[in-house]
Amino acid sequence: MGQGNDLPGVMAELQLACEEACTALVSSSPSKRLEHAFGDALQRTLAARIGPESWSEVFREFSLKEPNWPGVGPVDLALDIGEDVQVLIELKWDDLPACAWDMAKLALTCATGQAVCGILVAGAPSEHWQTNPGRELLDPRGWRVDLLLERYAHNFAYWATQVNTRPQRLPRDWVCAEYFQVPFVFHGEQSELRAVMIEYANPDMTDIEYSPVAVVGRAPQVLDPLLAAAEPVEGLSGRADEALAAEREDDGLESRTIALGEGGTLASVDLTGVQADEWDEDEQPTTSRRWFRSASERRLYLQQRGLRQPGSQEPDVFNIYTGSGLGPGTSVSWDGRQLLVSRRNWAGDTVEEPVSPDEFRWSRLWRALDRLDVWSWMPNYRPLMAVTDGHGWGLDIAYIGRTCRASGYHAYPDGTDDNSPIWAALELALEELIGGSLYLFGD
Repeated sequence: MGQGNDLPGVMAELQLACEEACTALVSSSPSKRLEHAFGDALQRTLAARIGPESWSEVFREFSLKEPNWPGVGPVDLALDIGEDVQVLIELKWDDLPACAWDMAKLALTCATGQAVCGILVAGAPSEHWQTNPGRELLDPRGWRVDLLLERYAHNFAYWATQVNTRPQRLPRDWVCAEYFQVPFVFHGEQSELRAVMIEYANPDMTDIEYSPVAVVGRAPQVLDPLLAAAEPVEGLSGRADEALAAEREDDGLESRTIALGEGGTLASVDLTGVQADEWDEDEQPTTSRRWFRSASERRLYLQQRGLRQPGSQEPDVFNIYTGSGLGPGTSVSWDGRQLLVSRRNWAGDTVEEPVSPDEFRWSRLWRALDRLDVWSWMPNYRPLMAVTDGHGWGLDIAYIGRTCRASGYHAYPDGTDDNSPIWAALELALEELIGGSLYLFGD
């Protein structure tokens, strides 16, 4: 396969085509199928830009044949940029969490060589880019597949029941870069189009398995995506990790619990509204190995087996810094009662905000830190070559006897010096903890 045209030049041409497609969309009538309408408009603007410095052909609904994802659907658009080198494009409109599905598909095509790169394009009202889940998928950052599946587990579980295909193997990690934005006004509403390019995907694959789970009090017949290496929960049937029990918080429903079917079958049992004192030990369903009378009983059961952090979820010590010496930076510090988030922008202006995460957010953070294995990070990381005004970071964390004191300057525990998937995952976990962006944008 040849090298094709210069990718930065292709991205520049694609941005111009997206701007023209947005202009065409603005002049059209409002439609409930905006994604389809934008795809048609973008196909036309891409076709108009066919040339020796861009691409030779534009395909709509480009079919894929991928043994790692049997029956995978087509991508929205494909560009032949020379010598049969393909650039694949997926489109979304306002449904930002759904970009996780498309990102996994594009990363797989890049890892297996079906595409030289994958481009994810999404449009949404401007306010949704500030608040809605999934907005981080259009940022330039690295991703690890296990953390993508964990962050969007609810979405993948829904797709598993609504879509006839699902991935069996995905690349271990990938890097997104070449990010651009196109602001526009769509029928009086400030909107924005964003695009990110998957420029590298690790060819090492990770097996993905789906474990059948029924959660009482929620819709049954849910399939959760799990990595094949996930540890089973002691006392529960089927393959599962502690997320299947510990991550299901009450939400005000004391009688909810989890049932895993024998032999991989689904145990769909509804005990919604049944009081704990009405449950008879002899009448418990036989389709599960372990039932809990209440969330507190479930918590105690997991604590005793080391599957959940005992006691309070709040830390003993928690101080984190991330930022550039001459640019934006953020510190997050625990004072024993609440977090103090201090953000600095490019102009040097600082905004401080107190944040009080609940136990669920703290538990999510500890789970993320365990997955990243921060407790074994080295004290210091430095790049092989000197860097001016690089990214500096530091962690000082202590929690139930475990500590992490690590720092770095333009270097990270996964051996990268830029677009680190492990650091990007940590920043996402911190943003979930504080309930907002980690950085202060603007001049």
